[in-house]
Amino acid sequence: MTDFLAKKSGPALKSSCPSGVVATRLDQLLPDALNKALGESVQQFDRWMKGFISDEAQFHGVESRTSCPIRITRDKASLQSLSHKGLYPSGEGAGYAGGITSAACDGIAIADVIAQEVASRSIGHHSPHSS
Repeated sequence: MTDFLAKKSGPALKSSCPSGVVATRLDQLLPDALNKALGESVQQFDRWMKGFISDEAQFHGVESRTSCPIRITRDKASLQSLSHKGLYPSGEGAGYAGGITSAACDGIAIADVIAQEVASRSIGHHSPHSS
């Protein structure tokens, strides 16, 4: 974080991220207005919580979080919308995740349920032309 504020490059810090991290100049990736807002925000936060800005603090990835303020209700077993059969509300936009990883996990759960539904339909239906 201190490198970002100083607009300089620094080393990648140790991280628990399983895919690893790569140091980069975030200020060169983001638009100027966003760099300014981030810089002002972390400095304000540091005034409220002394020590927030330190050589050990790091920005880790670039992610926008715009989770839905409401949840589209779905059946617990079928994961289908309670009001629209065949619709599978999922991820952040439907209120079932709070980040990229949890959205991916929810998407996998939806895909599994749909695959099971399709498989059960194909087992019960045979083509009249099959022998």
